[in-house]
Amino acid sequence: MERRDAGALEGVLPRGIFSSHGPPVPRSYVPIDREALCGSILAAWESEPDMLTTEQAAKLCGCSPGAVLNWARKGAVASIAYYGAKLISKESLAWRVAVKTPEKL
Repeated sequence: MERRDAGALEGVLPRGIFSSHGPPVPRSYVPIDREALCGSILAAWESEPDMLTTEQAAKLCGCSPGAVLNWARKGAVASIAYYGAKLISKESLAWRVAVKTPEKL
């Protein structure tokens, strides 16, 4: 408390982060090069097939197969029906992850 009152902690913690002595300072965001991020994701997924089952796609994205199916239904990822299963395009999935996910971080 003495260091805080002396001003030694000024700028270390954003105002309002642990107290109600003012409004919290908005977080700063770094712009993301989505094309480069998509390329990095595709490079990491290089060993995966070009068309993925919903389970494979969900495992890569860290979400549920139902979420991947919803993306396919809405047209957010390219998909085809193949013998009763949905196959998801790896490229469109990487683009979906690159464009949507960073906004939630």
